[in-house]
Amino acid sequence: MLVGAAFCRSIAAMSKSHALTNWHPASWHGLPATQQPKYADPRALERTVAALSRLPPLVVSWEIEALRDKLAKAQRGEQFLLQGGDCAESFEDCESAVSLANMLSPVPPTLKPGMG
Repeated sequence: MLVGAAFCRSIAAMSKSHALTNWHPASWHGLPATQQPKYADPRALERTVAALSRLPPLVVSWEIEALRDKLAKAQRGEQFLLQGGDCAESFEDCESAVSLANMLSPVPPTLKPGMG
């Protein structure tokens, strides 16, 4: 697919933007939160944020590194990427004791051996 020269120039300009060249993991803290909902009960919000902060992380660093490695292999044609799921886990399911088998139960058995 060919794209126009103006599009290419805008992508090149974006890649040199201050926001991208000075990115760091906490850089989002300095960005404005422009689409925040209005909560009727600020105390309930504080309790909820406190409860969420005590839960384990949704994704841990070694899972991110493993995903990067697998995506690089897929990019090189050494593996393929099959994406599935509804991405709608509840916070009640967010416990370190939840087994991988339970999370993968909807995956057809023929695909499970190649996953990991």
